[in-house]
Amino acid sequence: MKNVTVIVLALLVFNGCMFDNDEPGINGVKIAISPGHGLSYNEDTSEWSYQRPQYDDLREDTYTQMFVLDYLIPCLLEKGAIVVSARSIQKTEIGASGDELWKEDSLNYLKTLEEEDLTSIYSDTVIRPYYALKQNSAYFISIHANSFDTLQRGSHVFIHGQNDIAEIQDSVPDDLIESYYLAKLVNERLEIAGKEIDDSWQSYGLFRQNFGELRPIKEDYQDTGIEIPAIMVFLGWIDNAQDREILKNPTYLRNSAEAIVNSIIDIENGYEP
Repeated sequence: MKNVTVIVLALLVFNGCMFDNDEPGINGVKIAISPGHGLSYNEDTSEWSYQRPQYDDLREDTYTQMFVLDYLIPCLLEKGAIVVSARSIQKTEIGASGDELWKEDSLNYLKTLEEEDLTSIYSDTVIRPYYALKQNSAYFISIHANSFDTLQRGSHVFIHGQNDIAEIQDSVPDDLIESYYLAKLVNERLEIAGKEIDDSWQSYGLFRQNFGELRPIKEDYQDTGIEIPAIMVFLGWIDNAQDREILKNPTYLRNSAEAIVNSIIDIENGYEP
């Protein structure tokens, strides 16, 4: 099986995260990144298609990868992290779809790595956290851009749970407490990042939901007793015209990457509110 756990910075387009050289890093910490969706193969129709619609020039399937490849992964590598990516980081390699492999979903990417024990069992959604667990990742970060009715605005973050707001710490189980702390920090910093571009920007909220991308991490705790902080980050609402302008802004993208990385650093340094 191919070993692609350690990502080489030279493969990526580094757009420059701003860090204080004296700031503590996350050297050697293995962090799994899951950019949402991607080109998917339908075995019933023998056709490839994206999982999410396009809004103007943005589509969540490729937008999440752009953010991860051009901003988040370079920031993580600069601070010494070991990155495990659920989708391809190769921008020139052609995939089974005939399009670039980086545009394809996690299921098809992991088939190229011969991860047959995973690809023969799991869907594109849940294979991502299972791959992160197999790689012994210390964190799981899923990246998305939401859509609903074109009216909603703002960044938001989820941890695992049952359809409720996670703002009150006392309502969060002990086995999710570090996930909650991480989500809280990211949520607060993303709001600041958005306000730098648009004063009307605000956080849409911090929530708990039984998402398939987060559930296996929760179940792993029940087996091991070890919590892996796992969050699902929505950078904004891709179907809202105002949010789209912010989602395309390089300053917001860089600041959002910094928000996630600095929040992981805080957790590593023992953050408690």
